[in-house]
Amino acid sequence: MLANNQALHNLIKAMRKNVEQNLIIKRAVAPTDDTMFNVILGAWGIDEDNTLLKSARKGSSLLNDIKTMCQVSRFDAETKKWIFFAPPSSQANGATDRSAAVDAVFGPIVKALLGRRWETAALSRWTGVMSTLKRMLLGTLWNGILPNCLSGLSASMGITQEKVKAMMDKACKSVREGQPVDQSSATSCARALKLSVFFQNEQRSWQLGIILLCAGVADRLHWSVIGAPSRGISRLNLSGLVDPQRSAVARTMQSFLLLMETWQFRDGTWSLLKYLGLSDESAAAPRQFAASAVLQLAAAMFMKAEMRLSSWPYRLQVLLSENVPREDKEKLAQAFVSARGCCLGHFGRRLRKHFGTVELVLSPRCLRAFRMWEALLRFSTCPVEVEHATMKHDVQSKTSGVSLAPIAFRSVCRHLNAAHVQKGGSDAALPLRGKMTSIEGTGCCLGGFATPALCPPHRSRTS
Repeated sequence: MLANNQALHNLIKAMRKNVEQNLIIKRAVAPTDDTMFNVILGAWGIDEDNTLLKSARKGSSLLNDIKTMCQVSRFDAETKKWIFFAPPSSQANGATDRSAAVDAVFGPIVKALLGRRWETAALSRWTGVMSTLKRMLLGTLWNGILPNCLSGLSASMGITQEKVKAMMDKACKSVREGQPVDQSSATSCARALKLSVFFQNEQRSWQLGIILLCAGVADRLHWSVIGAPSRGISRLNLSGLVDPQRSAVARTMQSFLLLMETWQFRDGTWSLLKYLGLSDESAAAPRQFAASAVLQLAAAMFMKAEMRLSSWPYRLQVLLSENVPREDKEKLAQAFVSARGCCLGHFGRRLRKHFGTVELVLSPRCLRAFRMWEALLRFSTCPVEVEHATMKHDVQSKTSGVSLAPIAFRSVCRHLNAAHVQKGGSDAALPLRGKMTSIEGTGCCLGGFATPALCPPHRSRTS
């Protein structure tokens, strides 16, 4: 988030100062309490990711660093004071003793929070989002040290809005005059200023917790769609996404509904908010923010998944379900036969050409063809990767203006490709989606026609 050594150095200084100014030394045996450690493990596994536990096998792992921080860097949640438990037999030694106590408390915090490189969250896709949220939550749970220090980062660096604007204006002037421009300093200052302004809002702590809890539900669906062999999650096909009984999208919607219905802090998912400064579950602001986050994510899932998968030819997957009555299947087949050709898509038009009546659509031969298609169909992340590459190119531009050439090129290609597919051609982007396999003329159950996911690459100017 900082990408600047000076900003990181100032952040570390601010964190040490926070510990030094709020440290209390108690000459007593440290109590044994694993509550916060269990809270961290629960928050880390909200998306069913167990990589943190797997890392314990290594000699130096994030899990071991978190354990050390929980055992040494203790604090009082009510007074916001750091506590160092010195042996009862030790003698007070003034500044030296306090300095050693500050180092003992501060060291594990820095190692756990900043000792490892943070994964960079992408700008236009999901990559790195959950990892960054969890690391930020860790710094928030631990006496709020990370957001508190980030809120004062711009002041410690002497960065103001006027200063950043002056740097940007200077860069723009250099561009207009045709001189070389290095915007790294201006970009770093602007980033530090944005972080400071963002975390100056005291509500960010519990808002971060709500966002993480809601995003964990979306993340489980995300890995189900694209697959994660390292997590033991196989990639879903069409059946796993639109089946009325075992759809991953339906399970995600049910999880969102459960979040809405179980708003209480005693136990369960929302109990994490107790450790982020919330004690009154009847407060209006947190409840409204949580409801808004859940509804926004659920609406996005509906728009991107359910509505798209309810169109042709994806709707025909219901014909393969044994739990759907015969009458409902006949109505669906009749709707498919009478649907407009422009609504069917390339594969749907080819399928209706061979199976043009309700009886043929419900025939075993048609169902075998559709079963093969839905079993082999996988949803591609190619469009997202292309958009991310374009966004990354713009962000890393050396001048103050974005590069319009790749944006225009991709836009033209998308429009040409959409028009090409609409007129019955093959998707020109298919070569980017993996190995192609043609089944035309093989005598298989598809009866001599190929699916969009299986047909050979189409040679065109848009490829």
